[in-house]
Amino acid sequence: MSMQTPNTPAQHREDGNGAPNDLIALHARQFYDAAKLLVSDSRYTAPRMVIASFALELYLKSMNASYVFTEDVASGGEVVTAEPKKRGHRLLALYDELSLETKSDLDAKFAESTHHGDPTAIASVLRCDLEPFDDLFDDSRYAFERDKLESGLNLTRLTELLNFFHDYVEDRLSPNWRWPSAR
Repeated sequence: MSMQTPNTPAQHREDGNGAPNDLIALHARQFYDAAKLLVSDSRYTAPRMVIASFALELYLKSMNASYVFTEDVASGGEVVTAEPKKRGHRLLALYDELSLETKSDLDAKFAESTHHGDPTAIASVLRCDLEPFDDLFDDSRYAFERDKLESGLNLTRLTELLNFFHDYVEDRLSPNWRWPSAR
């Protein structure tokens, strides 16, 4: 059993190189892969929305998190976990909490990807594209309780956003943490 000693509090450390937190990103990747498996079958629209929105949430959290190092008395080593700086499921709140540098880079890459690399095209604003999906994680889980889900929600756009965040984070992970995904 792993225990933290009372005199050694957990230490939070930034990665230092601006890379996404790999522990959260690897978790996001699993939900990304699961969402991709559900795309082709319309019987699973609600689970797809839940899983895709959760993957988006985790990708956003991976870009704004610290590593937490806690002493493991039993082994004499440390247990490494991750802690996002912003909690919750609201995508816009998570996006807004990102550093200005990260948001600028995301926006530039998103504009590039949505306009096929044309730097003169008017940029699509990533935050605006996230807005219809802001509370999708909660709304899609409990759609039977309240009339919260927008009719005409663009699931193709949800998939495009998910692919964008997946690619963006994967490109910034250490090569040691990459593996082929279901894309």
